[in-house]
Amino acid sequence: MATTPNVLTEMSNLCDGLTGEDKNKYLAAAINHVNIVDEQYVPSRDVIASIAFSQFGLSDAVLSEIAVRHFLILTVDGSLYHFLMTLSLPVLNFNHLRTAYWAQE
Repeated sequence: MATTPNVLTEMSNLCDGLTGEDKNKYLAAAINHVNIVDEQYVPSRDVIASIAFSQFGLSDAVLSEIAVRHFLILTVDGSLYHFLMTLSLPVLNFNHLRTAYWAQE
């Protein structure tokens, strides 16, 4: 399992509106996650000229580069999912997995 510094920054920013015990639980889960994943670094300068950067921004452009390196990308972003699919890059839409799980119940 891998992530990028860009994704971790976005994950950290998600707790901005949390307070008290909710924030503590979120940060504890984030710390657990960071301690078990392999952090892949892609320099911003390596992706800012890409189509992915102009369409999706830095974090998703980095994910596109990670996919090129044969990492499976798990996303809920439909636009990013379709973009990576058209490039035949390894990607799963978490919403599809969720729907498949619900169908089994």
